[in-house]
Amino acid sequence: MRLVSQYGRYGIQYRPRKANTDHAGVEHVTQEGIYLQFEQGDLFENEEIAANQYFRFRGQFQHEDEATPVDPKYRMSTFDTNKQDWPDELRDEIEEWLIEKSAEDPSFMVMTTTPIPKPWPLYDEYEGSPEEIIFVLQTQGHSLQEALDYERLFGPRRPDVIAAMEEVLGVETVQA
Repeated sequence: MRLVSQYGRYGIQYRPRKANTDHAGVEHVTQEGIYLQFEQGDLFENEEIAANQYFRFRGQFQHEDEATPVDPKYRMSTFDTNKQDWPDELRDEIEEWLIEKSAEDPSFMVMTTTPIPKPWPLYDEYEGSPEEIIFVLQTQGHSLQEALDYERLFGPRRPDVIAAMEEVLGVETVQA
């Protein structure tokens, strides 16, 4: 799940860090904190369009000509839950919490679409072999490179499918 904030380097605390100090002054952590730190420079075009419509950015800076508003893209930041090293259960729990929180917090929005669309609606659930997936993609006229980018970044990240697409495209394997 991807989130977009109207503030650069926005952050949210999901769970606070808890620690106890013993009589010798040694700190013992009883609960690690979970902090969601948004980053800048990872904004896709569809996210920028959606953020401009959602946040509206009134009171923008102007360029030196004092008439042209500065693009608010410099203010936006993103957070991707799939880039975190969280167990699936924790990721699902945090994503559910973020969806609830976004309804009351105007500082960020949850992106409901991915920057690169699925090749077809049930692509992620398709259980065919990598060769069958490539055959369907090619016969339906989909861009194999776009499908590979989707599979790597937003899709199910199936290693065998990625390897087969890279082989067909003649691309070297890229480690994320």
